[in-house]
Amino acid sequence: MRVKRLLLGDEALALGALHAGLSGVYAYPGTPSTEITEFIQGDPLARERGVRSRWCTNEKTAMEAALGMFYAGKRALVCMKHVGMNVCADAFVNAGIREEMEYRGVSVIIPQRECMQTLARKNRQKKAAQ
Repeated sequence: MRVKRLLLGDEALALGALHAGLSGVYAYPGTPSTEITEFIQGDPLARERGVRSRWCTNEKTAMEAALGMFYAGKRALVCMKHVGMNVCADAFVNAGIREEMEYRGVSVIIPQRECMQTLARKNRQKKAAQ
């Protein structure tokens, strides 16, 4: 029997990663990406499959840990805030040394909150429509 679940976007992404054969998730905490790792840590499917989950010292160590898992032939996920890409840029750019990176392996998730300008614009549009 199929089970229907109502999920937030981050939760749906995390569940999709689990169903795609995720072996590990490595993250540096920060909203809005924190919810992805928290969902995986609390999901029974992740516990059943022995999915590794670690909060890392910074975004670079998270990327390096995920790359290590990828080089071992497993699927890994890295989660961080958008500004974290600056911190892990060296590891990310050099990851392309392995050709397989293009086809499978590490997924980098960088969610971003709506900026204040976008929210202000939406509020103006809403008021204009009334």
